[in-house]
Amino acid sequence: MKLQELLPVTEVSGKVKRFKQKLMRRGIKIRYDRAAAEKDLQTKYGGKGQVVGKKFGLRKAYYATPQGGSGASKSRPQLTINKQEMDQLHSNGKIQKGNVDIIYKDE
Repeated sequence: MKLQELLPVTEVSGKVKRFKQKLMRRGIKIRYDRAAAEKDLQTKYGGKGQVVGKKFGLRKAYYATPQGGSGASKSRPQLTINKQEMDQLHSNGKIQKGNVDIIYKDE
């Protein structure tokens, strides 16, 4: 007897269950109607984002996601220094760039 014969038709794989839980943890509601997902997009994200369709088991589900690029604000700030500043940093152990002090430790 195969495993698929034992599981009911509505049962989905563990991978799909984990993905659904991940969406729900982020506060994203899964809809089986595209119009309802578009309504969620308007109310929750002000129309800025997209409605994504994905097949969960035997049914296609839709969910609204916010506009991409919001993760860019979570990235770490970068500081660029040139060769002259790098030499000064190695010789003095400290330079000031803008309102940031850059300290070099040889450890």
